[in-house]
Amino acid sequence: MKPSTAYTSLGTSGWNQYDVLTAPGDISGDGIGDLIAQDRSNTVYRYYSTGNGTFGARVKISGGWSGCKGVF
Repeated sequence: MKPSTAYTSLGTSGWNQYDVLTAPGDISGDGIGDLIAQDRSNTVYRYYSTGNGTFGARVKISGGWSGCKGVF
């Protein structure tokens, strides 16, 4: 299936540390979609979009979500 819109590369390395990525919409309140990521050790991070096709630094939301693997 061909994407309906253009895409923006999020980088060439580093994202493979996550086994779950999701875009829950605008969680920062600025009107721009953000990301939630969960790594293999079940630590959850949020990334706020900067509005120019990139994301700010990750911020740890929680760790030890072993019972919730793949929820996000």
